[in-house]
Amino acid sequence: MPLHKIASLVIIGTAIIFAGITYASTHWVQVTEVRVKITELPTDLDGLRILHLTDWHNRSTSQTHIDVLAAIGEEQFDLICLTGDLVESQVSQIEPVTQVLAQLRRETPILSVMGNHDWSAGGPQVIQALEDVGVESLENASTSIEIRGVSLTLVGVSDFYSRRSDVDAAFSEVDDAFKLVLTHDPRIFPLVADR
Repeated sequence: MPLHKIASLVIIGTAIIFAGITYASTHWVQVTEVRVKITELPTDLDGLRILHLTDWHNRSTSQTHIDVLAAIGEEQFDLICLTGDLVESQVSQIEPVTQVLAQLRRETPILSVMGNHDWSAGGPQVIQALEDVGVESLENASTSIEIRGVSLTLVGVSDFYSRRSDVDAAFSEVDDAFKLVLTHDPRIFPLVADR
């Protein structure tokens, strides 16, 4: 076989492998347990368990995320946090996600912020669909919830990439107590770190 044909096959093969890896990385459920030591955390919240769901990029309007439920199993959490990009490009893609969230909810509070894909698909409709299954939206807002008899403040900063973030508004009603910040784009970190 001529060398140029071998080179073409290698390039095509590499492109197919890269496309496969890219596709799989947004279609396989990846569960990672992370333990974080936080010195300012109120003592009664030691061992707090948070389920953090982000970047589903759901592309389907059918129930395709049953594997999320299987991966989580019967695990119990104190809090569920969603940090955006639940859908890829259409509001209708939120329905399978809300079906999963409705099954996860049990009595666990779920709070969310939108990502750039959620906003471009139709942010207000995505927010409404989430709220319809009991998810509280924190777009440049804060709330306090009670966990184990302790009040925990959560602050949501809207998506930086979509130019919707307003750090001052998000923190406007927050005191100096320990707080957990939810946001989609990590580039917001320098703007919230000192808060």
